[in-house]
Amino acid sequence: MADFCLYKEPSVIHFTNLKIENDEPVIYMHRYLSDLETALITFEERFDFDTKKHVLYQIMQGLYGAHKRSLIHRDISLNNILFNDDGDVVIADWGLSYILNEQGENHYLSTWSKTYIVVLNYY
Repeated sequence: MADFCLYKEPSVIHFTNLKIENDEPVIYMHRYLSDLETALITFEERFDFDTKKHVLYQIMQGLYGAHKRSLIHRDISLNNILFNDDGDVVIADWGLSYILNEQGENHYLSTWSKTYIVVLNYY
């Protein structure tokens, strides 16, 4: 199976901590200011052509990092692209993703398993 840990990918959401409370996983992440849809509506005048190119480039970097590890997100939307304090974007919500094996077959994992494998593998 491919190495599908994305913790080194700058354009993929990163978590800061993981705890189990009341038998449920609680995931802590950095604060994000907005999703892309809200940012486009709220700050429309700030999205000149160069800014749009930069945002698209970051999204493509994240998808490239996932795809080279055989991860398919399957739910890219304006709401799943988040902005941090520096104005950089990350891809979030990997709950519908799957992993392709070498034969091209899909391997669905539970949301909890995907979260751990995709993002938290560095702990």
